[in-house]
Amino acid sequence: PCFLPGLEWAKAEYDSAHGKISSHWKRSKDSVVWKVTVPEGTSARVELPPAKRVLLNGASASLNKLKLDAGEWVFEITE
Repeated sequence: PCFLPGLEWAKAEYDSAHGKISSHWKRSKDSVVWKVTVPEGTSARVELPPAKRVLLNGASASLNKLKLDAGEWVFEITE
């Protein structure tokens, strides 16, 4: 995703043949909280912008390119 300056949030959903794909992010002080849903039987590849700190479902994540399996994912990205 691209967290543009001046934009406080963005949300998108798509009903695919495998289920709903969703992406929603919102600014919170000096970080961005990004929630992603990947439907069963699929995976997603994400590339994060440079950040001071990234938490993925509450755990530290050190890579900026990730493969997400099916499920719900919550990133907290400190800019």
